[in-house]
Amino acid sequence: MTTSGERDLSPSSSLCLECDLCCDGSIFSHFELSLSNCDRLGVDHSNSSRLYFLCQHLDGKCCSIYPSRPKICASYRCKTLTALENGDISPAEAHDTIHRAAKLRREFEQAIPTGITRKQAIVCVVTDQCPEEASDEQFLRLRLAYVALQAMVDRHMRHKGDKVVRSAMRSN
Repeated sequence: MTTSGERDLSPSSSLCLECDLCCDGSIFSHFELSLSNCDRLGVDHSNSSRLYFLCQHLDGKCCSIYPSRPKICASYRCKTLTALENGDISPAEAHDTIHRAAKLRREFEQAIPTGITRKQAIVCVVTDQCPEEASDEQFLRLRLAYVALQAMVDRHMRHKGDKVVRSAMRSN
């Protein structure tokens, strides 16, 4: 226990608690759940077995269902976490990467025009179709901030081939 009453955390756990990019929609738009996890998590699977991000179970930077989270969540390791666990980078380097990514995420969120949700802003940038409320200048700022964030995510978080996390085991 630390003096603040919190548990001593491993470098990996400490890194994840600073990040949340895998749960907030920055790395993935959604992932597929098993039917049992859909039922357990209250996801309507009549049309799809996908859990879309921002994850409804993200509470600040913590998972509110951490002990019983789906296996796909428990097993995911971003490139930065993998490099830390393999000893390829130091905890300080890993935290610096996370802090730079968080800064880019904040810049993206600050570029979102008033009246548009984060999800709408991502759709706007990806499809080049913004609501009329967004001026050309706002759209350009939003697009640049999103591209900068995604470049960081591609370089330091997303593994090659990661676009959508898919459950390898449908029974989890």
